[in-house]
Amino acid sequence: MAYLTSNEFKQFGYSPPDDDTFKKVEQAAELIINGVTTFYDPDLGSQDLTADASSSINFEVQRATAFKKAVAMQTQFLIEANANSAYQLQQSNLSSYSVDGTSMTFKEGAANAVTIGATGLLNSARALLGRYGLLYAGVDHS
Repeated sequence: MAYLTSNEFKQFGYSPPDDDTFKKVEQAAELIINGVTTFYDPDLGSQDLTADASSSINFEVQRATAFKKAVAMQTQFLIEANANSAYQLQQSNLSSYSVDGTSMTFKEGAANAVTIGATGLLNSARALLGRYGLLYAGVDHS
């Protein structure tokens, strides 16, 4: 199950490309986000995103909405970067980036300036995940 539908993507103010492209890029965004948090990962996570999104507990709804918004932001970034992975982001050479009326221009590739290292995670998506404590990925007990 995808973390984000194209209708939810639209509700966050973005325009999804055709369905096949959207599904492919949204899945790539999921993989990037799952690299820094396993909270809602169906294979490893402790929480159910669908249950939290419809919870009677306000914080759970806010946390699920923030997570979905981070996925939407990451998806939009991948669409604009014409990339389907963190590796492709590192190989791209964006000279500018714009989200919600904020524009940035770079001398070097945008991937290094607006993402967290080699993860490909957009800085603003990471900040949003961090506000709700979603960056915890577990402790290695080996």
